[in-house]
Amino acid sequence: MARKRSKAQKARTEQPMASRRARTEGMTGSSSVARSQDAANMSAEREARPARTRTSGNLVFNAAFHPYGKVADAAPVESTDLVFDAVFKPLQEAEARDAGAQGARRPQKRRRRGRIAAIVAASMCCVLLCGVGAVALALTMGKSNLVQEAQVEVEQSAVSEDNGKTVTYNGVTYRQKEHMTSLLLLGHDGRTTDELNGQTDFVMLLAVDTESGQMDLISIPRDTMVQVRMTYSNTDEYAELRDLQVAAAFAYGSDLNTSALNVCDAVSRMLYNVPINYYYVLNVQGIGPLADAVGGVTVEALMDVKPANIVAGKTYTLKGQQASYYVQYRDIKQYGSAFGRLDRQKQFLKAYAAKALEEAKGNPAVILNIIDSVSAYSTTNIGMAEMSFLAQVFLEHGMADLDMTTLEGDYTHNDETGYAEYHLNREAVYQTFLNIYYEPLPDDETAQHADEERSDADAPEDAEE
Repeated sequence: MARKRSKAQKARTEQPMASRRARTEGMTGSSSVARSQDAANMSAEREARPARTRTSGNLVFNAAFHPYGKVADAAPVESTDLVFDAVFKPLQEAEARDAGAQGARRPQKRRRRGRIAAIVAASMCCVLLCGVGAVALALTMGKSNLVQEAQVEVEQSAVSEDNGKTVTYNGVTYRQKEHMTSLLLLGHDGRTTDELNGQTDFVMLLAVDTESGQMDLISIPRDTMVQVRMTYSNTDEYAELRDLQVAAAFAYGSDLNTSALNVCDAVSRMLYNVPINYYYVLNVQGIGPLADAVGGVTVEALMDVKPANIVAGKTYTLKGQQASYYVQYRDIKQYGSAFGRLDRQKQFLKAYAAKALEEAKGNPAVILNIIDSVSAYSTTNIGMAEMSFLAQVFLEHGMADLDMTTLEGDYTHNDETGYAEYHLNREAVYQTFLNIYYEPLPDDETAQHADEERSDADAPEDAEE
């Protein structure tokens, strides 16, 4: 039964969808039939996801974890309840207070940096007091929380007899990796209104093999067409499912957290229902402070960026507003300009990661400074233990195990809406998906797998009595 709405809300929700959609740049595509079952499934999925929090400033353990090495090398943990109460409980209570306070206000408000500094100091003291045992416990918890069992879909042209655990595609048999986690990195344009939460001009999926440390960044063009779950104005109440640009998925939700989850859902549909339970959103205003936290990011400009007086081919150390322009700017009058911006974003991110790693090797506390510098501009549901484990993986493996790829597709222009649309090459996308989330079976295992499939096919069916 649909819940009753106030007269004011009813007036908003009765506003034609096309009119509201026109206020959001790039929302294109044709309407599909509303799916009530989809709404029920989405609600169940969200209830099963980790609790939402909004801050990364108090994720402080990564500075202390790396010097102790891998989890397996640490001493066994005793009295884990005591360690948990001493280290994690105070910070979880702080996160809960933040989440409660934000229920009465828009989550765009900045948090007081003095409180973050106090949490950092208190947490470092806990780490020093609890020692290696607390470190090992935190990393183990983080790794365990990140890994989610995946029941993925299979491309129509692929063959699988075990619900996607093993897949044969283009003559190669693959086995699904068991220790993968996926985190969505989003850049928010900051254009939040009373009815819509703006868009994400930066969409990248970080896939991490928690066993090997291999990291892959999947870059998703903001104009990529995908089915987006639309909601009524400034609520989480399901309205319909439409083919829109992935950037537009962020516009729908009651706050930035639910908007981020909506993008996670859209990208998951795009990538064969792979679980995406974690996200990190950075407002465009945080790019400058992010660059400043490592003393600037040096790049050779890929193209002219007139507002920042940047000339293609010249080398710049980007800081402050200049860094923000380089990452965010595009000429909307130029067809395909979003793709050129995407190239700059990938270049900046790779250069930034290399600079941060270089700085952190000599002083892991640099990671803390980076997180604190953008805490006022960020929204995330990544918890303390999870962030600590990811930081340890990054510090241990560095850039050598980081691969970047862009989903293949073709740009078209929608004459009816006037917007660009990026349509994925499904075969190429599926191969990328297999390359990251699966591994080829050795020849002997492939032959054995084929024999088992033939045996199953040749086996007579049980006769009915």
